[in-house]
Amino acid sequence: MKIPRKPTKKARIEIIPMIDTMFFLLVFFMVAGFIYMIVKKIRNGWFLLFFFLLNTYVIGSWHIWYFGGSYGSRPFAEFFALFALAFGYILGRVAEFRNLFLRSALIFVLFLCILFNLRMIYNTRWNTSSTWAWDDLRDYLHEKNILHFSKDSYTYKENFENISFDGSVNKTRINYRSATQSCMVTNQYIHACHYEHGLSRFLDRDVSHIHVSYWIDPFLRDTCGARLICMVENEKHEPFLYKVIPVDQPGSRQGKWSEVTADLNIPPWFNDSGYRFVCYLWNPGKTDFLVDDIEVRFD
Repeated sequence: MKIPRKPTKKARIEIIPMIDTMFFLLVFFMVAGFIYMIVKKIRNGWFLLFFFLLNTYVIGSWHIWYFGGSYGSRPFAEFFALFALAFGYILGRVAEFRNLFLRSALIFVLFLCILFNLRMIYNTRWNTSSTWAWDDLRDYLHEKNILHFSKDSYTYKENFENISFDGSVNKTRINYRSATQSCMVTNQYIHACHYEHGLSRFLDRDVSHIHVSYWIDPFLRDTCGARLICMVENEKHEPFLYKVIPVDQPGSRQGKWSEVTADLNIPPWFNDSGYRFVCYLWNPGKTDFLVDDIEVRFD
């Protein structure tokens, strides 16, 4: 069987975590400031603590935890001017410490936070996928020599909430499995939702297994006739290992999300330079259907 292939496009998994790296430590000092203001009966101490807890609840309940481009802390930036009152009080208390070692240690920690945050600010890239995965953050920090992490696996995720990776993606709110949007594959496209990644020097060890998951809603009918194509190819785009998985699963029906999965065991020699993993949806009947929550895991 001849496997249809989408025109070659370089994989785009560039990540730019626009993140307040030391947010947790900053919040720790703020909360300490709230408590200090309450204990010392300083005006507005209870109000600031209540307002902080209310904001934390609202932000933590939001339907998109990464708020389009962060790791959950960005919405707090709007209120830092208010919370800085408590932060200022606790810094003033630190400056009064008689213990020179403790005072110097706290000031040194704050200096490291500032330095670390500056390194993040001046080494930014934008995230071209939609889900701000922790694997991508670790890759980013490791690549920029900021923090180092071992890499035994990597998971790519796409739920179509941000800028998506493929020109065939038409985001819609008609029906979605997670968050607020999914992808509408229309009859204009015979290929859709393309993803690829090189296998060489990718993990700390050779890639031995790849798991792929796409969630599909046939949308207008109970079947759509599409196929999930997964392959490993060389530099000349010749497939050496591939699978074709029917998207229509037992029990598939209109308006219901069904998971389509594929597993590939990767021989060690495919980790040599030039071999790439490719997956996409083949839509030979040019039907309309919905896709959401794509996940590709490399082990």
